[in-house]
Amino acid sequence: MDTIALSLTMKRLVRWLDHRCQPDDLVGRQFDAPPFGHCYVTIDPERQGNVASINLNRVYLCGTEAGLDAGSFARLIDLFTASGIRKFFVWLSSSPNVDTVRGWLEIARRIERAEWSGCSMLVSETLSILEHSLRNLQRAGFRQVFEKEVYQWNG
Repeated sequence: MDTIALSLTMKRLVRWLDHRCQPDDLVGRQFDAPPFGHCYVTIDPERQGNVASINLNRVYLCGTEAGLDAGSFARLIDLFTASGIRKFFVWLSSSPNVDTVRGWLEIARRIERAEWSGCSMLVSETLSILEHSLRNLQRAGFRQVFEKEVYQWNG
């Protein structure tokens, strides 16, 4: 079974079901271009529960779809906050690059929390051998300022 094809089919099914079974005031938007890639978004200010099953403020993704990058999550946060949404959930389906998206989500969550706390400067560090981690930070707007070496000692 092709899990990616199944994930894309399930995303289309969710859109179809939302159109037929959800309240009329639920806003559903299918994006097909940068900065959101091909994600499907639902916005409902009336249903902002603390758990994903009752909160209809959602982003549906199938990994690193074309047009989606680390900066996309800051734009998605802006989209939801402009609608008065305080919490939304990302429903991430199978894809070859699912771990990349998980990294982007974690970075975006940390940046949002830091900005909310009033931070004026953000720093991060990673090992250069973790190339995917460094690239994720760079895609989120971080730049490399210096390198440091790490040595191991065994007693």
